Amino acid sequence: LIRLGGGGGGGGRDGDFDEIQIDTREDEVEVELGIGGGGGGSGGGGGGGGRADREEEDGLSDGSDEEDVDDVFLMQPLSRAEIIIVVDFFALALLWFFRAPHSFNGWSTAFPEPSYISDGTVAMAAALILFIIPAEKGSSTPVIGWDVVQDLPWDIIFLLGGGYALSVGFQSSGLSAWVAQQLLTLDDASLGFLVGLSVCIASGMSNIVSNVATANILLPSLACVAVSLDAHPWRLLIPTGLSCSFAFLFPIGTPPNAIAYSTGYFTMSQMASTGAILTAVMFVLLAVDVAFLIPSLLPMEGAPDWAKEACEV
Repeated sequence: LIRLGGGGGGGGRDGDFDEIQIDTREDEVEVELGIGGGGGGSGGGGGGGGRADREEEDGLSDGSDEEDVDDVFLMQPLSRAEIIIVVDFFALALLWFFRAPHSFNGWSTAFPEPSYISDGTVAMAAALILFIIPAEKGSSTPVIGWDVVQDLPWDIIFLLGGGYALSVGFQSSGLSAWVAQQLLTLDDASLGFLVGLSVCIASGMSNIVSNVATANILLPSLACVAVSLDAHPWRLLIPTGLSCSFAFLFPIGTPPNAIAYSTGYFTMSQMASTGAILTAVMFVLLAVDVAFLIPSLLPMEGAPDWAKEACEV
């Protein structure tokens, strides 16, 4: 028992510790803070009054705590700024959906050049509106101010933008087409060698190029390579498509990597070393899937007619 009591009226000075008792025989230790009681000696009376005051205060604090908890769980009405953001978000989703649907002409066809309007254009317009609409009636302060823009993780944004620009550079420079052509020359190699090579290429490219761009570059060529070997395209497409998601080394691989790196809890070298271990584990699991699981679930014998027609074989 540890008892700290302030002197009340006789012995101790107000605010001083009059008595400290420690009993190590008990399993639990209780700390009592007492503020002077009524009359009596240096420790006991003050401590007793302190305990009474503490119990009384605990009774009052329990009720107020319950009221505070109730207030937390009560649904507060949305503010004007919150309503504006909700409406802006749903408008953005609707504009994305109806911009260029396949079943009918979207609203983008109302413009002279519909190709100039993309999902990014709509997102930028929805964001700019929040810089204009005031957060409260009669106020000139917008929903989003410049201080919010300054707090954005611009280093991560530029990092992702650089990765996307690198992906476009792969395609516009012809490098992606060259890689595809080199894969087509391997039609006399063994199927196992091609699976391993394509998985390594896809995993490496997905760390510096977006996984969607990597799949668009490799999969069409690999399908025709498999047909030329009289093998089912799925033998190459499934492991290669899965390995396009093995982007664990660098922040530019995928947006989740960039978000995790932006927290600042680890360095680039730590991310790369851990990602290399995770990539190796995924290679082992992928090899087990390709050897046992996938052949038991999907037909893999021979090149189908639709693949031969697509590759003109």
